Amino acid sequence: MQFQEYDVNKLESLIGNVATGDLKSLEELYVLTNTAVYGFALSMMKNKSDAEDIVHDSYLSVLRASANYQAFGKPFAWILKITRNLCLDQLRKQERIVDVAIEDWMLVDHPNAKEDKALLEISFQALSDEEREIVYLHALTGLKFKEIAEVLNKPLATILSKYHRALKKLKKEMTEKGLYEK
Repeated sequence: MQFQEYDVNKLESLIGNVATGDLKSLEELYVLTNTAVYGFALSMMKNKSDAEDIVHDSYLSVLRASANYQAFGKPFAWILKITRNLCLDQLRKQERIVDVAIEDWMLVDHPNAKEDKALLEISFQALSDEEREIVYLHALTGLKFKEIAEVLNKPLATILSKYHRALKKLKKEMTEKGLYEK
């Protein structure tokens, strides 16, 4: 799995421009980050349509909140936190928990999507929602564990523990399915 590296200065500059009403900067911010934001929303919403709605709402929230953004070198984590909060609000309203189809994940556009299908299927079966969220945020978006802790409002030690536990589960499942050799 690969992740997109984000130029922090570029993202902060775009958010600053959005705060002045520059919609072209919002569009550029969207183009740079929407794939990862969609994947994250999908990991939480477990429904393609709901995830798309959350992505739309996330960028509207970015537009509204951009004037209050504090530049601390973590603009992508800020966007993901907005997305997470919107997902949680929507899930509370809907009072639902459903499984996401592996086909919906395959719509997430990253360079190794087809090769990662087996790993995704295993992760859906083996990992809890929270573990999947942490692995996704680290492996596909490239967030550091400290940033993931901030996005998920959890202690860093908890994030690290859950991440390592998730990797052990994945390794065990992959070994049992013949996809990983010791």
